[in-house]
Amino acid sequence: MAVFNSTGKNAGPCRYITATRKQNHQCRKDLGLPDTLIEARRLAVTHCEDQFKYERWNCSIETRGKRNIFKKLYKETAFVHALTSAAMTHSIARACTEGRMTKCGCGSSNKNTHINAKSNWKWGGCNDNLKHGKRVTRAFLDLRGSSNVDEITELLRHDSEVFISYVLLFLKGYIFLGWYRNSIITAKDKCKCHGVSGSCSMKTCWKKLADFNETARALRHKYHQAVRKPTEIRMARSEFLAGGRLRRPRKR
Repeated sequence: MAVFNSTGKNAGPCRYITATRKQNHQCRKDLGLPDTLIEARRLAVTHCEDQFKYERWNCSIETRGKRNIFKKLYKETAFVHALTSAAMTHSIARACTEGRMTKCGCGSSNKNTHINAKSNWKWGGCNDNLKHGKRVTRAFLDLRGSSNVDEITELLRHDSEVFISYVLLFLKGYIFLGWYRNSIITAKDKCKCHGVSGSCSMKTCWKKLADFNETARALRHKYHQAVRKPTEIRMARSEFLAGGRLRRPRKR
């Protein structure tokens, strides 16, 4: 995991993210990635605080005294991991569409781009690039087999192709695995009308990611529905949001 350096000292290619060598290489490869990572962190923190503003734990992860929640296995820790990954995927997908990243563009669509003779609309525009968002997030969070990944990553690696659509919620000493393929981060059709005097005789439609608040609400819903299942899991801290050093798992 990356470490967020709030002071900006000794900033590398990923700027405020104190990253690994592999992550720094990714930031050099796409100069738009550092700003997108900062936007992802802001998105995750904002929505975490909003979703938990009336809870006993109100997502107060910015103060050093609250960071001890990441030292143990709590369902709050897992929520932050899941929300962070989702925020990265969402931010990267939108950055591609808006031309803020250099190694990606509009997302592809499986829909026929030609006009349907029986309808008054066609597929066009610029789809949000969810596929690239997932791919970059998986690579940046090191979900492809590194020996130094933490236990959450180990679990996600079992199905890394769709990991961002799966919700992992942890209780101390227990695990809940919610299978929500393709439902946590969703895309909706967005259309623009064409025609004389606003007649909308023709529409051009494209795929646009749903508001991130929907993703955050879905994650909080699964957080409150956690079901215990005995398992032996240890977990390192969430470094992207909380800061600090990542401790290597003990050898068994």
